[in-house]
Amino acid sequence: MRVQLGKPIPSPVLLGQVTEKFREAVKAQAERQQIPVYQFQHKERKDDIANDFRRKRGVRDQIVFIGVAQEKAKAFSGTKVNGQFRFNRDKTPNRRNCNRFAIHSARSKSTVCSASG
Repeated sequence: MRVQLGKPIPSPVLLGQVTEKFREAVKAQAERQQIPVYQFQHKERKDDIANDFRRKRGVRDQIVFIGVAQEKAKAFSGTKVNGQFRFNRDKTPNRRNCNRFAIHSARSKSTVCSASG
């Protein structure tokens, strides 16, 4: 991360900035290509929703919809103590948004790619 982004320290703040840019890029692509964005409800069956979108949209070899779900994920925090950075992994999982890209492929019938952000 330090080399790729040119930052001296891979801090939680830096990860937050990368995450926010990712969210903005996903939103922009959805608007540009008129891809529906669906916010999943708790315990909603994602496969059923994906199949419904596939039937309704009828697209091939492209993104059918983007689903956003809250999922448990461990996080970490960083502090600076006496000029040294220390990172701690949180013990309690937090809820984070996870983007799922449902892609309908002519070869594989469907594919789902997930990315947290």
